[in-house]
Amino acid sequence: MQILSIIYGSVFFAQVGIGTTSPDPSAILDISSTNKGALLPRMTTIQRNNIPSPANGLLVYDTTLNGFYGYNGTVWTQDVFGAVKWSLRGNAGTNPTVDFLGTTDAQPLLFRTSNATAMSIAEDGGVTVGGRDLTTARLVVARPQAGSPYPAILATVEMMILPVIR
Repeated sequence: MQILSIIYGSVFFAQVGIGTTSPDPSAILDISSTNKGALLPRMTTIQRNNIPSPANGLLVYDTTLNGFYGYNGTVWTQDVFGAVKWSLRGNAGTNPTVDFLGTTDAQPLLFRTSNATAMSIAEDGGVTVGGRDLTTARLVVARPQAGSPYPAILATVEMMILPVIR
């Protein structure tokens, strides 16, 4: 007696679409909406750090730190959607040759309070401290031009006195 065995196998590739009847072929999951977003897992820092063997690329929202964190295969990082932004809580691991606070074009760097310029650093390195109020003194620190008889740093206090009209 002979036993006939037939082994049949199939592999199907399909995309899942939510909100769409034609998911993009390059995506395993295509979520489409014009009035809703996708909500990723939300957890505390302790819960995030307790995920056993996180997969490279795992993404969560940290409710303790109020930000997205991704696992890069070694550590959890906020460098998920591009370069790390400067944090109001401080920054670690900075390299002064590539990390800086400033501009990369010929524009001044402005610091504001109450949306009024409180300090500016000009393209030539000159620093002005003081507001736009013409009755307020401003401290101006500048590097003199080469060959100038002034010292290496020149600081002046400017104040405009407005005439009193009676």
